[in-house]
Amino acid sequence: MFVLMAAYFALKFGRNIEERKTHLRIALWSGLAVGAALTVDYVDAILIPVVFAYILLSTKRFVLSTKIKSLLVFMMGSGFGLGAIAYYNLMSFGSMFVSSEQLYDHAGTLFGNFTFPLYSGIFLNLFTPDRGIFLYSPILVLGIWGFYKMMKSSSTRRESVFLLTAFLAIFLPYSAWYGPTGGPGFGPRYIEASIPFLIIPVGSVLAQLRSKAAYVAVYLLYLSGVLMNGITGVTGTLTPELHWFASPFLNNSLPNFLSGSIDTWWKSDAGGYWFWPAFFIITAAATLPLIINFLYRRFNRQIELNSRGEIVLSTGTHTRLWETDPPNKK
Repeated sequence: MFVLMAAYFALKFGRNIEERKTHLRIALWSGLAVGAALTVDYVDAILIPVVFAYILLSTKRFVLSTKIKSLLVFMMGSGFGLGAIAYYNLMSFGSMFVSSEQLYDHAGTLFGNFTFPLYSGIFLNLFTPDRGIFLYSPILVLGIWGFYKMMKSSSTRRESVFLLTAFLAIFLPYSAWYGPTGGPGFGPRYIEASIPFLIIPVGSVLAQLRSKAAYVAVYLLYLSGVLMNGITGVTGTLTPELHWFASPFLNNSLPNFLSGSIDTWWKSDAGGYWFWPAFFIITAAATLPLIINFLYRRFNRQIELNSRGEIVLSTGTHTRLWETDPPNKK
């Protein structure tokens, strides 16, 4: 959440660059969000130079003093998180540069645990049945296409570079983590913070879909991820470690669901009626995009001029010419 908030405020800073009265406040919020994120996972500190560079590029039209103020305010915000972590390490372990993870794993340095071959970790976290994000959430494949489309457009190129850099900044270090699978569990939990940066570009793909067949195909990609993760949420997310090419869903989650072997939380709270709340939650997640799309097409009204200069009303599902006096166009 904090990682996504940091990116949101950074993007808002870049898009509202003319509003000089609010840009310092937005930079501060972005810094505070990064600082909060790194107190949860210190690897998220890598976002500080990423956001710093984006703000720097966004302020190229500012005078030097304003540019410096923006960067200092951002660093001041993120500095609260760095200071909190440093103080905690100093009080707990006697040094600001010694982390609990470092002591637990007996690593010589703060970065001593990033020893796994990077190319193998990338393959594991993208494509394998054990941890591959493209198998756990197939709709993320469209994120690659989305990055390409955003890069092609001059209006979104800067944002696409920022999102891609933020994704890689978290994804690559954890692909080199000494235990890249993260132990028993379902899905690539180490790289969860990077996934929103891959989801956002999917929106640029969805916005340009035209045929019903394309909509259906994209929805099926989404639905497969909902069913896979929803069923696992009911049966238990601590799936046993097998090997890279064994699917925890097919080998553990789905068989348990079909046999009625569910997580102890569901048993204690829902008892014999466990199926109905599970069905409701999964169905709600599966139908949410359909409901949002319906409401958007139903209520999103835009007033435009056609090629003959006549005012038309577009509702997303049909367009008609105004036959009486047109409404005030704001």
